[in-house]
Amino acid sequence: MNIFEAFVTENASSTAGQGTGLGLAVTRRVIKLHGGSITVEKGTNGYTKTFVIRF
Repeated sequence: MNIFEAFVTENASSTAGQGTGLGLAVTRRVIKLHGGSITVEKGTNGYTKTFVIRF
């Protein structure tokens, strides 16, 4: 599953059914238009995520 694709939402019990799944797709598109990149890194506990944006 690529969370940066449109209409993809993470299936977690606390967030299931919330949102449209467009936020990260739009964010990635804007960042790419500015010559950058966005990636996600999982934390050591498996739940925490860090979004890394590079220009």
